[in-house]
Amino acid sequence: MGAFARGIVATLSFRGHGRDAASYRTDFFGVVAILAISAAAFFLGPKSFLPNIVAALGVAALIWASSGLVNHMLGSRLLVAIGLISYPLYLWHWPLLVFARAYDGGPLSTPQTFACLGASFGLAAATYWLVERPIRFGTWKRWSLGPLVGATALLGALGLAGASTQGFPLRFPLEIRDILAYGHYEHAKDGRAMECWIRNDDPFTAFAPKCALKPSVGGQRRLLVWGDSHAARLYAGMRAALPRDIDIAQFTKDSCPPLLNLSGPCGESNRSVLDEIRRSNPDTVILFAVWGLYGNWGNGAALEHDLAETIAGIKASLPAKIVVVGPAPVWSDALPKLVYLSWRDSGKALPDRLSHGFKTDIFENSAEMADIAKAAGASYVSLAALFCNDAGCLTHVPADRSRLTSWDYGHLTTDGAAMVTTYMVGQQLLP
Repeated sequence: MGAFARGIVATLSFRGHGRDAASYRTDFFGVVAILAISAAAFFLGPKSFLPNIVAALGVAALIWASSGLVNHMLGSRLLVAIGLISYPLYLWHWPLLVFARAYDGGPLSTPQTFACLGASFGLAAATYWLVERPIRFGTWKRWSLGPLVGATALLGALGLAGASTQGFPLRFPLEIRDILAYGHYEHAKDGRAMECWIRNDDPFTAFAPKCALKPSVGGQRRLLVWGDSHAARLYAGMRAALPRDIDIAQFTKDSCPPLLNLSGPCGESNRSVLDEIRRSNPDTVILFAVWGLYGNWGNGAALEHDLAETIAGIKASLPAKIVVVGPAPVWSDALPKLVYLSWRDSGKALPDRLSHGFKTDIFENSAEMADIAKAAGASYVSLAALFCNDAGCLTHVPADRSRLTSWDYGHLTTDGAAMVTTYMVGQQLLP
């Protein structure tokens, strides 16, 4: 931008001989207009109204300076040609970029982006010469209204049909339709969202009364699940897999791991959960979170100390069994999307496991957490061992390839959480 401005100043100096003040003002406003439009396009944030205002003022200044140097430059053949195809270029570039990204399954590389833009220019030029000019100036002008209205109505109908069917799913085999349906997975209801799965900044009093354990009756087995949103999804599977006569309390908050030495609303709520554990005296306390997203494990990290102190705090209050559930796979993108891409690229076979696309620190973190939990006197469940082996991490429960273990980057589906629960029962960690 600085080099561009210096070039403009040099050109103005060269043109300065014999010019009056009005000419200089015109050129000055033209330069300001170009700088304003460039700033709006490249330097200002897209979530603000300011870029639009700056761009509008820049265009107004450019129109006012219609006889100046900048407008003379903008009148060059190249820029005029780009202006002629600007509207079809606008119409073509966005769908090409969107569909290319959707097909590739992620952000486009720089060469891919430039390839899409190059194709946009070619299609825009073809649209201008083969469609726009014949309609506006050629033989199509007399009879183009009817076909254009019909084509517009047809495209509108296709768009409505695509939106109402969520993208024409019948074009896929049934097994893939089941995978794509996870884009609308109902995760909140059986996780008891806004009742026992509350927001991070909500106080402990926001938990509904139903979240706590009922008074013990006749030796009824009683469990308490404590953790973040991932623990809320574990609760859903436990409730689905365990007998109904087992009482399960749930205290789960977004982005709030079950650790006592935290500050803010999360720390305050966790200390209240510990008080609730002392009051209700559950048989088993289950601690679970997406542990790896809250910091580093290993080499005496603060999280290790916090987990050990949390276990000690529970054990000092009552003789409950404490079960620490280790990290589940965290995927680089939504698991249904990764499964679809694998199916598309591998000859139309749904994968049992994926050897890529997940954070590999799950193994190191799980080993560190296992040592901490056992040293503190708690039981440990390794989801790294349950879900993953040398061939990769499981994408679905054993019974059905279309029943995935996660619907997003790592929250368990009810099927996935039920699989974890069944494993814990088999390890005699749950009744």
